[in-house]
Amino acid sequence: MSVIAIPSAFPDFTGLTIDEGRLRLVEIIGEGAHGVVYRAIEESSAGSSSAPSPKEYAVKVQPKADETSRQGMAQAREIITHKIASEHPNVVTLHHVVEEDWFLFLVTDYCPGGDLFRVVIEDPIYARRDDMVKNTFLQMLDAVEYIHDKGIYHRDLKPDNIFVNADATEIYVGDFGLATDISRGQGFGCGTTSYISPECIGMDFNYMPFDTAKADIWSLGIILITMMTGRHPWRVATTDDEHFVRYLEDENALLQALPISTGANEIIKRILTFNPNRRISIAELREEIKALDTFFMTDEEIANSNELVQEAAAIYFPRALGDADKREAAEDAVQIAMAGREDISYPSLDPGDAYAFVRPDHLALSPRPGVLSESVVFTIGSVSDGTVSSPSSGGSNTDSSGRDSTGPRTPDVPAVDDKQVVPQTTQDAFEFPARAAEPQKGPTPIHCLVQGIEEISLIVV
Repeated sequence: MSVIAIPSAFPDFTGLTIDEGRLRLVEIIGEGAHGVVYRAIEESSAGSSSAPSPKEYAVKVQPKADETSRQGMAQAREIITHKIASEHPNVVTLHHVVEEDWFLFLVTDYCPGGDLFRVVIEDPIYARRDDMVKNTFLQMLDAVEYIHDKGIYHRDLKPDNIFVNADATEIYVGDFGLATDISRGQGFGCGTTSYISPECIGMDFNYMPFDTAKADIWSLGIILITMMTGRHPWRVATTDDEHFVRYLEDENALLQALPISTGANEIIKRILTFNPNRRISIAELREEIKALDTFFMTDEEIANSNELVQEAAAIYFPRALGDADKREAAEDAVQIAMAGREDISYPSLDPGDAYAFVRPDHLALSPRPGVLSESVVFTIGSVSDGTVSSPSSGGSNTDSSGRDSTGPRTPDVPAVDDKQVVPQTTQDAFEFPARAAEPQKGPTPIHCLVQGIEEISLIVV
């Protein structure tokens, strides 16, 4: 297994100037397992008469890896894919990269509104705001369609990686630490738990190669649900999750759990198809969203619905009105109504549980030509038969609180014909495909992907 030494405490670069004194790092605005993000100001514009407010940037700081190492290749891939994607107005622009002796500084746009997750949780301006949901989601579709057209697939679309301007009317897709140019992938479990498609998890699909663009579309569907309801529809899209199984058994199950309109439910059903071959395209999805009248149930529909729907509406919608007393009263009423009842409520948003799994190097797919000149599928780790591994994008075996995250381990993946990749079933006559055995060839390392890629076996110095 590859081992990398990192300092026990990441240096505090606050006040440091970089890029030959052009940028000053002012304050930390985010941090993860692989680096720290600073708000930076352009020194040349600070205090000038033409620009009294200095221009601001976000600077992601990462330990610099040898460019010939696995970590170095992973860093190069993130930079290249992000730079290609930066041409779109709804993608966070990567302006340039500053290399110092021991660190890389990725200089990107600064988004004063933070990320979409913060907006949904702290200031849910999308709740019962059809105009806001529609405008924001259409921008998201434009950005993702653009990067797909460029042959890049994000693989970690979630509210945490969607950034917003000050009033949250404009969004920008960011964090390309997991992006790939592989159109049919085997990076099983790559992404963040609640947003990963079932074929990307692989457990219910015999770990067969899958369409990475369609997996991104699935993630967009989960993001849309969080914007409408402040909740996830399930914790993980496998047949081990009771909420997901309920959805597979009844494709209208979300109408019995969340305060979304019938029209929104019809769109969600076309996005969250178990069979990815039946999944809606981004072009079709854009037209469906444009034509939709409302994403939300009316007050009357909520009143006539069940306790689950009323609970979700009482908690999420009053917050959008800024009425703390109304929200507290609603939550008290929900607690009383739900007391003693079997807990079947749907999961609320959780920023943790980012994970991905690695696999033996010899299972890597050939790169899609024409995007990255020397693209590889990066994998990290070793297997007991002595197979040599190469770097991979992946995830974490811990959530935001440091607890171990569980999930399927990646088995050997046999070569298959594309026609066998997806069971030809419909949700009207649903049958679960048989699961593949999960042989282990020794310890399979799981590694973190919050801010790039890094091996899980670390030497703390």
